[in-house]
Amino acid sequence: MAELNADITIQHSLGAFDHFYDTSEVGCDKHHVAHGFHAPMDATAFESDAQHEGVTAFAELPANLHPYVQAYLEAAGVW
Repeated sequence: MAELNADITIQHSLGAFDHFYDTSEVGCDKHHVAHGFHAPMDATAFESDAQHEGVTAFAELPANLHPYVQAYLEAAGVW
């Protein structure tokens, strides 16, 4: 996967997820449809690309997960 600079194998699709934001580049509400995938890997260190500030791997679920990330983990059956 180019975004993480890591090799992955997608096991299955988690489906489509709606992401809603109050602001956008043109001054109105924004809606994204993101597609989630279950792709387990052994890597724990990643290089982020220009689109992301950083990527973090975790073995235990952090208490402060963003609700959108929590939805992916619920769909994957790990939350």
